[in-house]
Amino acid sequence: MNGPRFSSVLFALFLAPVFLVFGGETAITVGVDPPWILRGDGYLIVTKSSTATNLDDAAIPAELLDSYVNDINLMLLVDYRESPVGPYGELLYMPGNFRFMDGWRHFSITKIFVDSQQSLEDGRRNWGIPKELAHFSFQEDGLHSEIVTVGSAGQTFAQMRFTPFGPRFPVNTFWIAPVFRTLGQVLNDTTFVFSLSGEGRARLVHFEPIFFDGDHFPDMPARQVLAAFRIEDFTLVFPEPQTFEMP
Repeated sequence: MNGPRFSSVLFALFLAPVFLVFGGETAITVGVDPPWILRGDGYLIVTKSSTATNLDDAAIPAELLDSYVNDINLMLLVDYRESPVGPYGELLYMPGNFRFMDGWRHFSITKIFVDSQQSLEDGRRNWGIPKELAHFSFQEDGLHSEIVTVGSAGQTFAQMRFTPFGPRFPVNTFWIAPVFRTLGQVLNDTTFVFSLSGEGRARLVHFEPIFFDGDHFPDMPARQVLAAFRIEDFTLVFPEPQTFEMP
């Protein structure tokens, strides 16, 4: 694996904390400004797929299409036990990297579902993350596996099985150059750029994509898995972003 790709995979170990919770609904309150500190567990899946596949099902914004580079793809499913808006869950996908108005290339979240209305509203307002609402179901499958089902409006659009294995090892964004742990987002004619920081423990996991409809969320069975991790007891910081108005 080349240097930039290795750095991207290492950085990806800390994107896991944007995603998925076992908690119930949280009453909507006044929006919470950054920075946010989040804690929890989750899964990170690193994949490779064709550019045509991502153009078809990854919902890449029109503003970013001309600068798209399909290096690696990232899927994250995370259990946020603690956040400024309470526990919540998220499932997200990043199809690769794009050039942004700060002059650098960054990964960008193009599809993301959460089970918290306030997380949805604040994620869009604070960082330009295009969150949508969904329901999550978690079911133990034997002694070590977990099956997660995600859907909306009574329709399942994603189901997957995770089976962790192997020893745990520490991960820390301190080891990664800021350019490799920075996200860029475009929403409502505004560009958001922000660098994540965090730490936790990781181990390998076997990922089985049981069903993805390819309409609500990218078709994960159509992608080649390069690496898969479970991230445990992480702390992740979402800072105040740089913002740029689109010309």
